[in-house]
Amino acid sequence: QTCALPIYRPMATVSFYYCEEIASYSSGDGGGFCGLARDGSQVRGGVAACDVAYLGQRFLIEGDPSGRSYVCADTGSAVHGLHRDIWFMSNRDGWTWQQSVGEQAVIRILP
Repeated sequence: QTCALPIYRPMATVSFYYCEEIASYSSGDGGGFCGLARDGSQVRGGVAACDVAYLGQRFLIEGDPSGRSYVCADTGSAVHGLHRDIWFMSNRDGWTWQQSVGEQAVIRILP
């Protein structure tokens, strides 16, 4: 008989940051982030800035239209606790995502 581990599904604040700014769209948590994440990898789709305590953690965001899984590969001075700051190539992409997901979401921690 196997015993499944419970799925950890906390509520988290979500926001976005990005590389390129497109005029007339919200700036999210700011732009110009086009280089390396805290873990030394290149920022890319699926990277999240998280509290340093969660570096390496993988998670899903329930209700995320992309269905993407994310990894806490980056950090930020305004990212504390369960806050997840998701990286996008542009603020337009981030703003479109933020409008569909909202500012708070349930995240599902992956093994």
